[in-house]
Amino acid sequence: MENGNIRCWGDYSSSQLGNGTLVSSNLPVDVIGIPNAIQISAGADSTCALLDSGGVKCWGYGLQGQLGNGSFGSSSLPVDVSGIATAVQISSSVQRQWVTGGSSHTCAVLGSGKVRCWGNNVSYALGNDLGSSSAYPVEVAGVTSARSVSSGVYNSCAVLDGGDVVCWGSGGRLSPALAYDTPAPVQVPGLSNVLSVEIGQSSICVVVQGGSSKCWGSNYEGRLGNGSEVDSDIPVAVLGASGVAEVDLGSSHACTRILSSGVQCWGYNGQGQIGALGLHHSSTPLSVSLIDPDSESLLTVSDISTGDLNSCAIVDLVNVECWGWVAGVDGLKILIPYLQTNGIKIASAPGAVSGLRYESNTNDSVTVSWSAGTDGGSAITDYLVEYSASGGSWIRFDDGVSSATSVTVTGLVADPAYKVRVAAVNAVGAGPWAFPDELIQVASGPEESCALVHGGSVVCWGRNEHGEL
Repeated sequence: MENGNIRCWGDYSSSQLGNGTLVSSNLPVDVIGIPNAIQISAGADSTCALLDSGGVKCWGYGLQGQLGNGSFGSSSLPVDVSGIATAVQISSSVQRQWVTGGSSHTCAVLGSGKVRCWGNNVSYALGNDLGSSSAYPVEVAGVTSARSVSSGVYNSCAVLDGGDVVCWGSGGRLSPALAYDTPAPVQVPGLSNVLSVEIGQSSICVVVQGGSSKCWGSNYEGRLGNGSEVDSDIPVAVLGASGVAEVDLGSSHACTRILSSGVQCWGYNGQGQIGALGLHHSSTPLSVSLIDPDSESLLTVSDISTGDLNSCAIVDLVNVECWGWVAGVDGLKILIPYLQTNGIKIASAPGAVSGLRYESNTNDSVTVSWSAGTDGGSAITDYLVEYSASGGSWIRFDDGVSSATSVTVTGLVADPAYKVRVAAVNAVGAGPWAFPDELIQVASGPEESCALVHGGSVVCWGRNEHGEL
């Protein structure tokens, strides 16, 4: 988010929501204790955040050292990664949730150009042969000028300053030059001027200077996007790829962000993750329709991310749109029927109500009304009402659950100065408090009443036989 805060949603089973609870949520919840993140990277059952200070915090499943804090334990709250203070980019690997225990690690590029990794070391994915896993970041030998890094389940790759790509880990999954696992980085042949690299379950893709994209590895169900389903040991061009700014790989599909035309995806589409209707898979990139339903104009996409069976994009800098399977409450996965043209907007708390005003009062009550504000993308279901007498503490008025835009607060007494505030509530939570223009003090005579309002003016009503009003 713009202020550096992080919100997460989905399965809780490994504490991966970062809010200190073990409760799943199909709506975003705030990650506790991270006010200054500049990048996040979600692994199989853990997540890491790069801070503006250069430090890294991780939370979630940690039994293979994925949190990098020296402990082989999980945490529902973010913990500091040991010894990382100058990171400029991070990448966590993702494996299908239903693989027992997961298999995840994270790598960080340091300001010096070196790379350090921690977590599961299957097939030497950490770039060393010191053991099966490491709860502390370990340095990848021989990499001193990395510009960016990508972590796969069984391997990792880095783009160097000159545009070359080096990879380490599972040989059969990372480089046509390797038929064995290696902790030592090996240069991928046939690539130059590479800007970024991303690793999927069994394929790898890069963005090349000039806006093209290349992929290699398994081409099952068209994962390489080159119009065929034949595996390739050498990088092959993605068909029609031009103006590519970003590529991201799920376990069996891939998506690119195109500077001029939004998002294109290819590969497996069994759950709608490439945004196409009625297709099982596609070996060529297909455009995803991300259209504003009101203006019918193309939404501006600033970032993309692919999961196992879904894809998401940040649109117009403030909204998130997702398609495919989306994790829901209790870890169940809810099928969103392919792509509903404009995706799914992630709701937020409602905005402040407007025009909160004093309407009338009696000796023991006051009535206020207001107009609804923005609903945050989720219907307003209730309004919280509180009052304060003569500057005292706020007291919640129990009027049940109601979406009505007026309320009569009862149980008051004459003479104290009462303040009233109102906040809208939707499925995400409560919005900000709104205050009326009036500061109400009720004073009643035998046949007339008066109220002192904000600003010092007085309003009165009732009998006026002797000029009481």
